[in-house]
Amino acid sequence: MVREDLSTMSSRDKETLLLLDIDKCPLHILVIEGWHSPRVLKLKEGYKLIVGRRDVEADINEGRYYGMFVDLLPLTILVRGDCIFFDRVQLLALRRMVEEVLKFMVLNYRFMAAHILVHPIYLLYDYYRRKARTLLPFRSLYTYFSHLSLSKKAILEPKILKSIKPLEEEALVEVKNGLLSLTDHGMKKMLSSQPMFTHYMNLVKPLVGIFHIARSDMNLLLALQNLSLKLPLREEEEPRDLTFIETDLGLQPLNEEYEVKVRFLRISEHEDVKVRKLGGILNTTYLVEKMTGERYVVKIFQEWTDVKWLPLMLWAIGSYFFDPLGKNRLINEYSMTRALRSIGVKVPRIYHVSIDQKVIVKEYIEGDLLRDIIVRIARGKSTEEDEEMVYKSMSNIAYIHRKGIVLGDSNPNNVVLKDGEPFFLDLEQARWSDKASWDVAMIIFFIAHHLSVVRFRRDSLEKLLNLIVDGYQEQGDIGVFDKALSLPYLRIYFLFSAPHSLYLTYRSMTKILKRRLASA
Repeated sequence: MVREDLSTMSSRDKETLLLLDIDKCPLHILVIEGWHSPRVLKLKEGYKLIVGRRDVEADINEGRYYGMFVDLLPLTILVRGDCIFFDRVQLLALRRMVEEVLKFMVLNYRFMAAHILVHPIYLLYDYYRRKARTLLPFRSLYTYFSHLSLSKKAILEPKILKSIKPLEEEALVEVKNGLLSLTDHGMKKMLSSQPMFTHYMNLVKPLVGIFHIARSDMNLLLALQNLSLKLPLREEEEPRDLTFIETDLGLQPLNEEYEVKVRFLRISEHEDVKVRKLGGILNTTYLVEKMTGERYVVKIFQEWTDVKWLPLMLWAIGSYFFDPLGKNRLINEYSMTRALRSIGVKVPRIYHVSIDQKVIVKEYIEGDLLRDIIVRIARGKSTEEDEEMVYKSMSNIAYIHRKGIVLGDSNPNNVVLKDGEPFFLDLEQARWSDKASWDVAMIIFFIAHHLSVVRFRRDSLEKLLNLIVDGYQEQGDIGVFDKALSLPYLRIYFLFSAPHSLYLTYRSMTKILKRRLASA
């Protein structure tokens, strides 16, 4: 996206002199006409780097010197020469840096990246910080650059905002109240543009660049290393006031770390608070109730719970991908909760999220579980309201599928009915996907599983399955059920259901689908 033809730039001056002031050891950069491989001269104070204009252009457009001039240009000032050339290459260098940081943000946070807002200067700071971690011989120099960028915030932020105008025009990023964020379109485009390993390979490129530059002029590397050695090694800092994430209580610092029990819930040492574990033995979800009556769900994505998903992930290979990693499950939970809310589906509010601590605090939703309603219908003890809730829940699920989202864990235990509306709770395996048949299969075979442990009536079972099909068909395609009953899914759920109940559910659903297709 950065590539641009620079050959049409003004050439009023034969030379352009730039200055990068590095702690009493200035680096003078003399840009001359045409091609000229970088050469460095030792001065009485600092160094003088001579390079051709075309070399600078080639580094910005093609990475000829693996971004060396991209790294230097944003922090330099124009002493004399072609200001039009300097302004344009500086803006292009800034845009390239911004794009690289945004790509790594998407790589690291995936769908959550569209809900992270940053001050523009943070993108420059983070770029230099990443380089410091990669180019260890020049670590002090790049750490210095990262701190220098923060100190020049007032000068650099307007330039960064100007550099990303083309990205705004493509609707890849947006700027609101001085904060920059990826759009959903931008996030999805970056996720699909290149394989993940390509972004990881970009981390190695600067190391390769060292050897490439050394072939051109070893003195240049020695000069950069000497500059680095003259600088004290500073500690890395994570500025709290530059990056934020959206919650239902407003923006929250992205890297905020504190004890959730004390700080977020505002529980004093002497306050009586009830903490109750929700779910089974492998679950790490807690209901916290304060004396004031406020209740929150605190979900901790600890790594040891990955064993819950690992067997199913292996068994479901080829049908659905279950994410076993705690951080990824947190990202799914957060981003899919926000996505469902944005399309009008009922979900709990998010009050707090900590990526480093793998914790999310959500609203507690009290109501009837869809599981209990399904069991009542199967046993012939349902009400009209129960039947309406099953219908509405399936209609909502079909609507979610129509928007390109799959719940992943569509177990009816994860749907709560409150005030006549279904709320979708557990979204740690949800994602953008076209595997709608997986969700439907899980619901059908959940019924088969429970039929093996509860008494049911066959006419009530058929009534329940008809409700499920009717509700889904209101918003979705009935053909999804045919896929849900296919052999790959039967293979998976055969382990979790008694053979007779699985057969009965499968046969009843098949008959219903045949009748529907025959009457269509």
